[in-house]
Amino acid sequence: MVYESVEVKLDLYEYNVASVDLGVNNLATVTSNKKGFQPLIINGRPVKSINQFYNKKKGKLQSELKSAKSSNRIKRLSTKRNLKIDDYLHAY
Repeated sequence: MVYESVEVKLDLYEYNVASVDLGVNNLATVTSNKKGFQPLIINGRPVKSINQFYNKKKGKLQSELKSAKSSNRIKRLSTKRNLKIDDYLHAY
């Protein structure tokens, strides 16, 4: 996705500004210029691990299927993965 925006110069000492950096190993890093703000780093490795296990199991189950791309076991596996990801993301 490409978009254009107008850059606005702000006096950062006059306003409270927060920044969120999304990533893979660090899912999110949050910081601010507000005095006393404690920076926050959310670990992304558990999400990577959940996805790696899901991809491994799904690939094995799909290779055992003859013609179909999905089965009830794959649907259960997907549901379980989605619930684990939701639980981890809602914990913060």
